[in-house]
Amino acid sequence: MLTDILSWAAVMALPGPDIVAIGTQVSRHGHRAGFATATGATVGVATWSILSLAGITALLTAVPALSVILPVLGSSVLIVLGLLAIKGALSAQRAATRATTVNRSSPESSVADLPVPAGSTPGAPATPTTQSTTAAQHAPVWFRAFRLGLITNLSNPKALVFFSSFFTPLMNHYSGVSGKASMLGILLLVSLMIFSAMSIVMKAASHVPAAHHPALKFLPGVVFLIIGTYYLIETIS
Repeated sequence: MLTDILSWAAVMALPGPDIVAIGTQVSRHGHRAGFATATGATVGVATWSILSLAGITALLTAVPALSVILPVLGSSVLIVLGLLAIKGALSAQRAATRATTVNRSSPESSVADLPVPAGSTPGAPATPTTQSTTAAQHAPVWFRAFRLGLITNLSNPKALVFFSSFFTPLMNHYSGVSGKASMLGILLLVSLMIFSAMSIVMKAASHVPAAHHPALKFLPGVVFLIIGTYYLIETIS
């Protein structure tokens, strides 16, 4: 059991879309948003786990087309998240530039009076949670962070491969409903602990001066875009 838990923890700690999502929320909204994102990612892991135990592998075998369709959809979601993040970074940069220009020309001007694009904060790192709809803009920060973690995890094209090749064989080590349920509970708790630990580490890293370089505002979007594009090309090639 210990070997299975350690192996699971090592896989959960590997850099990927979940870690990027947690990092962007921590840098913009703080550790609470990071924990909310971590919780969303853990719920995503729970969803994939339950689907695997319910026999999603057999379904993919019966309908081979799903093995291509689902990863393509997931890759597309990651690409969209990346584009939204880059768009948000551009909006934040323009707002910050306008604020600087007005402050230089009129010292009495207040930055608070400037029009700021919805969902953007001057000088703040943009994240894939930037939305164009009014409902999304007024949603609580914790809810948007949780939603981002959930969507990011569920849209990861590699999840199908991971849960089919790693999780399912791991769970075969345990018999009975109670045995599998207990192990699943432990693995989900480990996942939440790993993701939460990443949130704490990234919060500490955000205090480093280099972390506030303007170019880093575009990093989350670029990473999502690269990962999504890579997975998409890999799936259809």
